[in-house]
Amino acid sequence: MSHVPIIAVSGPFVGTGQESEYPLAVDPGSASNMLVNLNGVIQMLGAYGLVRNEIGAFIRINAPVDCDIEVRSLIPAA
Repeated sequence: MSHVPIIAVSGPFVGTGQESEYPLAVDPGSASNMLVNLNGVIQMLGAYGLVRNEIGAFIRINAPVDCDIEVRSLIPAA
């Protein structure tokens, strides 16, 4: 039996120059389970947040205009 976590990729999204929310493919449970990449640069934990609503899970981040955003969510194996 393997206990290898699953990595779900969301994006790419494009920055708007203001704080925006982008949908995630899965709910990672915590911002600590997210690896956020802006134009190839990994972001520190405090640079983004995980938000939820009745639709699903989203990343909230302020990314520069036309900046590429990719989120990798680590989902623990069952």
